Amino acid sequence: MAWIISSVDPHIVFNLQPFNTATKMRAYLKKIYSQNNTTRRFQLEHEIVIFQWDSLSIFEFYYQFMNRWVEYIDIVYEDLSNEGQIAAQQVHETMVIKLAF
Repeated sequence: MAWIISSVDPHIVFNLQPFNTATKMRAYLKKIYSQNNTTRRFQLEHEIVIFQWDSLSIFEFYYQFMNRWVEYIDIVYEDLSNEGQIAAQQVHETMVIKLAF
């Protein structure tokens, strides 16, 4: 609780006073301040689809592509249960194996 209180803006601390556990504080903050990532997800999907090599080195291409991909995966997985995340990871691993052969 102390960490949360010291981490948030002083104006927000007042709103956390009714909560007696860190879990309840976190749930409140998530409910009030979480953002819907639908727009960013669409933007990343678009960027990934149209991403081109152009004059980039292999390193730059890989780095820029992977930055977009990792952010996209984080958005896709954020609402999945643990079981859903495990299942999605298994699908991705299967696809990587198939693409390697």
